[in-house]
Amino acid sequence: MAVFPYLAAILALVGVLAAAQNLARAGTASEAKQTETDFIRAHGDVPIAGIRFVGLERTRPAVVSQWIDCAAGEPLSRCDLVAIHERLNRLAIFSAIDVSLAEQPAGVDVVLRFEEKWTLYPVPMIWYFPGTEVVGLILAEANLFGANKGLAVGGIYSNRGWYTIAAYNDPNIAFTSLWGDVHAFMGSGLVEDDAPDGSIEQSFDMARLDVEYSIGLTLWDRLSPTWTGAFRWADVETVHVPGAEPATSATVAVQGVQLIYSDRRYRGFYDEGMRLSAEVQHAFPLDHASPSYDDAILDAKVGFAAPLGGSLEAAAHAFFGAMPVVFEERLGGLDGSRTLPGGGLIAADRYASLTLAYQVPLVSAPVGTLTGVVFGEAGRYVRNSAPTESYGGPGAGLRFYLERVSIPAVGLDVGYEVESHQLGFSVVVGYRPTR
Repeated sequence: MAVFPYLAAILALVGVLAAAQNLARAGTASEAKQTETDFIRAHGDVPIAGIRFVGLERTRPAVVSQWIDCAAGEPLSRCDLVAIHERLNRLAIFSAIDVSLAEQPAGVDVVLRFEEKWTLYPVPMIWYFPGTEVVGLILAEANLFGANKGLAVGGIYSNRGWYTIAAYNDPNIAFTSLWGDVHAFMGSGLVEDDAPDGSIEQSFDMARLDVEYSIGLTLWDRLSPTWTGAFRWADVETVHVPGAEPATSATVAVQGVQLIYSDRRYRGFYDEGMRLSAEVQHAFPLDHASPSYDDAILDAKVGFAAPLGGSLEAAAHAFFGAMPVVFEERLGGLDGSRTLPGGGLIAADRYASLTLAYQVPLVSAPVGTLTGVVFGEAGRYVRNSAPTESYGGPGAGLRFYLERVSIPAVGLDVGYEVESHQLGFSVVVGYRPTR
C-alpha cells in the first residue's frame, strides 16, 4: 500500500462583561435574533452605544471585528446578530459565542462573549495494514498568531517509505475577502496500485515533491472564484511490477481555475447547507520527457439537520483526467471509496462517487461528542483503456468531536462492498474546508 495518497486526508487539517441593567443574552443564532427583537420591543430601536468583545485571550480582536456589519451610533436594528453569530461560529475556533445586549444611558451595548478552543494540537498516527506499518506525527495550529491562520507541519515514516509535509491556510488575507493556502510534501516510498481482486497491478519506488497553492476572493459571503496551481516532480526509481502504462519520471507546472459556492454553517459536529466546487487544470511539462495533461474536478455536498439530533449528508465527487502514472488519482479509504474492494489503493484516470450518510450523537460530555455514522456509497472508475469498474455498499463508523479543541473529528469506518463481499476499514481525520 502506498503512503503518498494519505497526504490528502492529513493536509486537510490544515482551524475566540461587564454587568449592566436589563441584560439580555443569547447563545445561538436564533436566540440572538430573539434577544434583539425582545430588546427593541421593550426599549425601542435605540442607537448602539458600543460593541465590546469579552474572552478573547489568544485571538486578536480584528478576527472578530471584520465580521461585524454595524457600528456605534447606528440603530440596533441595523445590527444583524444572526449573520454575525453565524459568521463567527463558522470560524470554528470558538466553543461558545454568547450575544448580550446591555442597556446604557446612550443606547445599548452589543457584547460578544467568547470561549476559545484550544487550537494547537498534535495528530499522532499509528496505522497498520497487512504488510504496512505507519507511524508519524503532525503538529497543527488553527489560530496562528491569534489571527485565525492555519499551520501544519510533520512527517510520516513506514516500512514502505517516508514523507514530510507543511501546510499554511489563510481564510482572510489581511482581514479581507481574499483567502488562500499553500501546502507541500516531499518523500520517497513504494507505490502499489491494486486490482479489484486485491492483486498488485503495478508497483514501483518513487521520490516525490509537490507544492500546491490556491488564492480566491469571496463575493457576497458565498461565491469564491479561485486561482490554483502546483509544481509536481516525481522520480521513478525501481520498478517492481510493470503496468500497462509505464511509470516514468515527470516534472510539470499546473495552473487552474476553480469556482466555489458555499453557504455551509457550522453546527458543532456537522455542517448544515451546501457546498459546490468545479475546477479545471492544465499541466505544462517542464522537461522534454513529461507530457501535458488536463483534468477536471467536481464536488458537491449538502447537509441537513435530521431526527434524534443528528444530520443527513449527501456528497458527490467526480474526476476526469488522463494524468501520467506518477500523478494519477488513487482511491481507497477516503469518502466516496470506503467500500472499494481490493484492500489497498486503486489508480484511476476517471471516477465518480455518490455517498449518503446519517450521523447521530451517541454520547455527549463536556470533553466532546461521540457520534455513530451509517452510510451507503456507490462509485465507478476507469484507468486507461481498461473496462469500467463499479463498486458500492453500506458501512458504519464512529466519530469523536472534541468540544474545546479545534480538530473536527477522528474516527474509524468499516465498509462492506456488496458484489465482492469484502470488508474495508479506514481511518477518519475530519476537516472543514476554508471555503
